[in-house]
Amino acid sequence: MLKDNVKILIQRYTHMGGRGDMLLATPVFKALKQKYPNCHITVYTAPHLAVILKGNPHVDQITCRPPSKFQFNKVVLLDYIKLPSNLHIIDAFAINAGVTLADKKPFIYIGSEHHREAQRFFDTFHLTGKDLTIAVNNGPTWPERMWIKERYIEVANYFKKHYNAKFIELGQFKGHGMGLGIDLTGKTSIRQTAAILSRCKLLLCVDSFVLHLGSTVDVPTVGLFGCTNPKQRLPFNDISVAPDTPSQCRYCYHWDQTRLSNLCIRDRIYCMESITSESVIKTMKDLLIKTGAIRQ
Repeated sequence: MLKDNVKILIQRYTHMGGRGDMLLATPVFKALKQKYPNCHITVYTAPHLAVILKGNPHVDQITCRPPSKFQFNKVVLLDYIKLPSNLHIIDAFAINAGVTLADKKPFIYIGSEHHREAQRFFDTFHLTGKDLTIAVNNGPTWPERMWIKERYIEVANYFKKHYNAKFIELGQFKGHGMGLGIDLTGKTSIRQTAAILSRCKLLLCVDSFVLHLGSTVDVPTVGLFGCTNPKQRLPFNDISVAPDTPSQCRYCYHWDQTRLSNLCIRDRIYCMESITSESVIKTMKDLLIKTGAIRQ
């Protein structure tokens, strides 16, 4: 049996991508601290992932250089590819770490300065708590995860017309806005983005890092899924939903998770094409009514 003062190494290193996976691992760090109260947790990861863990109270050390495994009592490899595909990523990480999760909500540190900056954005664009403010993240990500631009526009036009909604487009890379409203793509840091999401009434997004970032601030979320299964990726709450994807080839990523590139073997991305603007509008309306943001 391990002692309380164990030294634990957690590994998750990838040269690109993986930000959402690192965020989804944060409940595991908390559970390890609860299981081994005096443990010391070192996370070995890439620089672009280390940023996500800055300020996390359940991580003692972050390194981007390969440490010697011999100095640790327990080594945890954060991976879900080799585990059953019906597991949520967070549950798969918990199995790898040997912990039971009482709390499955991801964590990211957001400082008062980030909330001030988010409020400055809202003040600049004359947005208040009375506005129906909807955040949108359309990627970029795998082509198999992307939805059709014209349908985003149809959805936005509907909510602008019927509810005078205000749209904010968020994302890591500048220039990926679709003209829905306020384009902040590539203009906000991770923590600024989270603070902005905390002020929105709803988030509409593809399966992406922003989806998981929204769960840290409890923003009601409508996620769009095609090749991946929402049961494995949606946040563990009752305010995150996904419209139906009727395509018979949906969730193909989980058929063979070794296919990480050129995933779709069909002539078109039928799974995302099968998500209609009407179904997204209905899903968004139902969630906004449920949360009290609009009236039925």
